Amino acid sequence: MPPPPNPQTQNAERDASVSLALGIVGLFFLHIVLGPVAIGFAVRARRNGHRALPGLVLGWISLAIGVLTLIPVVLGLVILATGGL
Repeated sequence: MPPPPNPQTQNAERDASVSLALGIVGLFFLHIVLGPVAIGFAVRARRNGHRALPGLVLGWISLAIGVLTLIPVVLGLVILATGGL
C-alpha cells in the first residue's frame, strides 16, 4: 500500500492548479485582478516545492495585458479632462 500523500505536496499541487486556471481565465477577463492572484498562487506553490511555472507565466502575461489595456484608457481620460489635444 502506498504511503499517504503529504499535505504540503497536496496544497502545492492545488495552488499550482489554481494558478494555472486563474492565469488562463485572466488572459480573457479581469486581467488586472486575476493576473496578480495567479502569480500569488504560483509563488505559494513554488515555496511548497512545486514548479507552477505555467501559472506564473500566464499570470504575468495576464497582468501585462491588463496594464497595456489600462494605459490608453487612462490617457484618454486625461485628454478628455484637460479639454482635448
